[in-house]
Amino acid sequence: MAMTSSLRGRSLHTFMVVVGLAALTACKPHTSQATDRNEIVIGATLPLTGSEARIGGFFKEGYDLAFEEISQQGGLEVGGKKRPVVLQLHDDTSTQATAVSLADKLINSDKVDFLLGTYSTSLVEAQTTVAEQNKVPYVNGGGAASEIYKRGYKYIFGALSPVELLGATLMSWVDQQQRAGKLPKPAKIALLWENTAHGKDFRNGISDFVAKSGGAYEISVDESFELNGKDFSALLGKVKVANTDLFLADAHLPDYITMHK
Repeated sequence: MAMTSSLRGRSLHTFMVVVGLAALTACKPHTSQATDRNEIVIGATLPLTGSEARIGGFFKEGYDLAFEEISQQGGLEVGGKKRPVVLQLHDDTSTQATAVSLADKLINSDKVDFLLGTYSTSLVEAQTTVAEQNKVPYVNGGGAASEIYKRGYKYIFGALSPVELLGATLMSWVDQQQRAGKLPKPAKIALLWENTAHGKDFRNGISDFVAKSGGAYEISVDESFELNGKDFSALLGKVKVANTDLFLADAHLPDYITMHK
């Protein structure tokens, strides 16, 4: 699942331009001040420090590339007129409280027209509440947990597939390997998942597939863990003792690296 930073940047750039154009043409600025000014001001926070800083940096590369290209084109065409687009970006330090307070500042102090979402389901889930309360469009490319979208919010837009689908897709690939004779049948699975909405959705996707497999798979280890763990040895010890055929983990990059160490 690894990608180079340049590929990540271009992927985010495409997301930003396409979804941003759709949001800008479909929604009206939420303040009279925004209507009076010529430029479109978009606010965003990203985890540029803290546990999610690595991927937050990739997102920033994508945002920078998108706004640079838009600027070279003379801005976005809205209502038949080219308007310059400005990004106000802050570091939310990978923490919910900071992400929420900065979103409130961008909306109510900086008077931005729209918000681009941060990265990480827990941060996005908390931050979207502020956008919804203030009726500000929030375009999200960093959170895919179903809990974000089950609240009936009208101002939240997503560009990722549901996490449950991620689990089901992974199992579809595993199933192909089993049918090709590369895995035993039944196959024993160790399933580790972060104790977040993201992790629970991933678990549901795997578990649902296994339940419908007619006995082709057995989940022998089914354990959750907290984010930003320092020692996973006890958890991995359970995996080793279970002698499973497959090890499936839903984890943010820092935890995934710690598990490998």
